[in-house]
Amino acid sequence: MTLSRLWIFLAAGMASLLVLAACGGSDSTPTPGPTPLPTESGSSAQSTSDIETLARYFVQVAEARELTDANFENFGSIFERAWPLRDQLIAALIEAGVGTTFDGTLEALENISAPEELRSDHTLLVEATRELQTTDRQAADAVRNSDLVSFALINTALGQTQSTLLRSLSAGYCSLLENMNPTCKPLDPLPGGEYGSKLDNLVRDFDPRSESLLSFMSFPFSLEPEEMNQLASMQLPELVKLISETRLQVMSLDPPSDLSADHQRLVEFLENVEKLMSQAASSLPNIDVNFLRTAPMQLQEAYCSTKGSFSSDDFKTLVAPLFGPGNAPCGAPPSGLP
Repeated sequence: MTLSRLWIFLAAGMASLLVLAACGGSDSTPTPGPTPLPTESGSSAQSTSDIETLARYFVQVAEARELTDANFENFGSIFERAWPLRDQLIAALIEAGVGTTFDGTLEALENISAPEELRSDHTLLVEATRELQTTDRQAADAVRNSDLVSFALINTALGQTQSTLLRSLSAGYCSLLENMNPTCKPLDPLPGGEYGSKLDNLVRDFDPRSESLLSFMSFPFSLEPEEMNQLASMQLPELVKLISETRLQVMSLDPPSDLSADHQRLVEFLENVEKLMSQAASSLPNIDVNFLRTAPMQLQEAYCSTKGSFSSDDFKTLVAPLFGPGNAPCGAPPSGLP
């Protein structure tokens, strides 16, 4: 039995506990316990009580992280608007809880006693949440100082910290924590042998770095033209360099014959994105405002077209950290592209 199947069995056991908890145990009919986790040989690797302990732990972690979700929803509604008056934006961000977003979650996580086999991952989760709290307080300082350039950079660093966390957690823990998020390490060996491992590493490295460098396009609210130019001048040349280096590294790989067509489609996608960003960089230090209006749509079109063109399920697995699961509809790119 593969590692992914082991975690799927564990997840199934956890699901039964979650359903029981949601029902409040009001039904007098005895409810069967979760199926013990099997091993390769078919024997029981985990007792029912072990699975219940793990399940309760993940329920506690989910409840702790939900304390941050409401704040994220508030910030999301703020980021979707344009703010003609700077003071209104600053007031909205402060009211939404900037600087305190992760306080409740961190306190709750610190009070959770993780099972022994999960303690190293739990420690990583707590440490990353503490880092997010520190970064969020820096964002609050920037907001109070009306420094939205710094706020944009700091806010994007929050996302990069979370991406780095997911890539550092063990595969099974991350998959249960994030519901099989493709940013997590793969549960099973990757397809494509050495080529697959190298491509997966390139994609996982490119995604959070490109996300950070694209922050100059991520804030449609009231950034003044000089602030937008400042952000673009700081990040756009680095973004072009990153795309170019990634494209060359991808081109240097030798794909198996059954993945070569999709490999070339990925190269062409990176070429098109590099060309678009290079054209924008050529206008610095005065970024073309029309570019800021049209580039996200062009990138979205290229992204969705490329995602839909991949024919191999194995290749879709390798590029999932950037393009999302192969069977998922093409909405907004996961992170690295606007």
